[in-house]
Amino acid sequence: MSGAASALFLLDIKGRVLIWRDYRGDVSAVEAERFFTKLIEKE
Repeated sequence: MSGAASALFLLDIKGRVLIWRDYRGDVSAVEAERFFTKLIEKE
């Protein structure tokens, strides 16, 4: 089984979305910002 990216997000240092491309429509920009916040909390 091969995986593929459904979205590509470029974030700034504060986790805000600068540029994004959604290929399937299943990920929102808000979800990407939440993911970045959780990633920083884990550090």
